[in-house]
Amino acid sequence: MPGVLFSFFIGLNYLSCSSSEQDGRNENVIIEKNEFITSEELRLLLSKALNADVQTLEVESREIECGPGVQSAGCFPDQYVSGFSVDYLGCMLTVSYNVRICFTGSGVMQLSVWNLDIDDSDPSCTALLTHWANLQAAGQIHQLAKERNEMYTAVVKEIEMNILVPISQLIVIECGSQNSAYNVSFYENDCTATCFTYKLDGGISVYETKCGDMCCKRVSQYCLNEKGELEPVGTPSIVSLNGNCTAPTSQCLQSVEGVCTSPCSRIGADVQ
Repeated sequence: MPGVLFSFFIGLNYLSCSSSEQDGRNENVIIEKNEFITSEELRLLLSKALNADVQTLEVESREIECGPGVQSAGCFPDQYVSGFSVDYLGCMLTVSYNVRICFTGSGVMQLSVWNLDIDDSDPSCTALLTHWANLQAAGQIHQLAKERNEMYTAVVKEIEMNILVPISQLIVIECGSQNSAYNVSFYENDCTATCFTYKLDGGISVYETKCGDMCCKRVSQYCLNEKGELEPVGTPSIVSLNGNCTAPTSQCLQSVEGVCTSPCSRIGADVQ
């Protein structure tokens, strides 16, 4: 919002600069957001960097059920990203999600992501889906849940990096800058179990059956190291905000059982 000031550390710059400019790399500079980058410029930047469609979301006056809540001062308009592609074990996933980028002052950038949707209907996913369906048919539902959780977490980490890379070229927060970091909050909701259906043409499709209401948040922090690369600060944390899963397993349409998985496990397979 115009007139809101944000303070952050300027270090390595994506533009060439003079030696005198580099001498002031760690100065604390205050810049007005509308002089730094406009909302439309941010939308176009994300669209180009993600090679996906990015559209501004309608302003919501109510609390988001499982997300960052009502937008506060210092935030750009929320964006909806669709058509973002992730290569997972040779399976081309098409991903959509909502994203909010805020500058909270004192060198902190807050990135929030929610409403994640993963489409694995691409033909390249046939072998992976068949493998997962075979695990369920053989009763190896816990192994299936583990591998599906690993996929979700991999997508989360891919989204984090692909948004932070272009942003970090504009706002540089160096490792060692006190109380300064790129903060990422990733929200996931619903307890679900993985199920499969077999199509008339012989193909396989996957769906999730709901087995509880729950909201979880994954919090990660990053900074730029001396090489100008994003580096994690500590270990991501997973917190349950509300709700719970109602049963250890859930029935699929074909009366096959699937593990009832919490959203915390889906987005935190690397830390649990």
